Order: sequence, then structure tokens, then C-alpha cells
Amino acid sequence: MSSEHQDVRLLLGAYVLGALEDADSGRVQDHLSGCQLCRGEVAELAVLPQLLRRRSTSTMTGSTRTSATGATSSTRPGSTALLALGALLCLAVTYIHLADQGGYPPSGWFPGDTDPQYIKIGYYLLEAGGVAAALLLLLRRRLGWVLALPIAAGPFIGYVLTRTTGLPDATDDKGNWVGTLGIASLIVEALLFGLAWGQLRRPAD
Repeated sequence: MSSEHQDVRLLLGAYVLGALEDADSGRVQDHLSGCQLCRGEVAELAVLPQLLRRRSTSTMTGSTRTSATGATSSTRPGSTALLALGALLCLAVTYIHLADQGGYPPSGWFPGDTDPQYIKIGYYLLEAGGVAAALLLLLRRRLGWVLALPIAAGPFIGYVLTRTTGLPDATDDKGNWVGTLGIASLIVEALLFGLAWGQLRRPAD
């Protein structure tokens, strides 16, 4: 076979794919007009564009599915067990502070009372937030973990302040670190904060 024939054969794949410049494409066409062997090879290679289009479509579909799955995973707030545990801890924070207010049977009646006024309002907000965070977690909403952070951190900080420096018009508990409800509150809030923080920092699946 001539050198020209060998050179053109090397160009056949690119010719079928339409990747040749005009000069080379014309050269191949001229050669094909007089070479049955190369025309046969072009016929065999003619399926390549279709195969490549199918492959490209399949790859794009797979990427779209992966992207959609990734997007769904990134918004997942956690496993069912962790969501249930988070909701339970949020409700535990609410219960502990209701009991501390004397506002939950058998200690008393909802919503209870606490002095001074700003602390009482803070208790009410905390208790409502605890219930809201629990509901959001049970509904598998990531916002539940976001809300759980201040639900845990707020009373924890408040407890430490009332036992150390005291707060305005609230100094009766300075130095009182051994109350049963107080210790239970610290444990529950620490667990809730750690769980919520870990879930919010969890990388997307």
C-alpha cells in the first residue's frame, strides 16, 4: 500500500467524526472515491458518532442524578434516631424549665412564674423554642438543629452566670451548683448543643 493510503487511513476516524479541517477532509474524500478498502472502513466507523452521542447522553443523565442526589443529601438533617434524640432533648430542656418555674404538674400549673420579669419572659421563649425545635426535627427540618443551638446554649450560659456573678435582681442562686434540676439542665443542654453542632457541621453526603 502507498504512503498516501496509509496517511489517509489514519485520518478516517477523525473524518467520520467531522473533526478534520476542510483541506484534510477534501483529501480523504478524494481518496475514498478510488479506494474501496477505505470506503469499507468508513462504513464500519460510521456508527461511532451515534455511540458517542449515546455515551454523552448517558453520562449527562448520570451526572444529573448524582447532582440531584447530592443536593438532597446535603439538606438531610440527620438520621431518624438522631432526629428523635434531638427532639427529645429539646423537650427535656422545656420540661426542666417548666418544672423550675413551678409551672408543670405535679409542681403547679402551666406556664408557671419566675422573678424577675425578664427571666420569666426568657423562660417562656425558651420553652416555646424547645417545643418548636422538637417539632422541626420530627419534621426532618434542618432549621430544627439551628434552633436547638440557642435552646441549649442560652440556659447553660444563664445557669453559669446566676451561679457566679449573678444577674440583675437575680442573685439568690450564686454559689448554688448542686440543685438537681440545675445539674440535669446542664447535662441535657450540653448533650443537645454537641448533637446539634455536630449535625450542622456534618458534610454533605
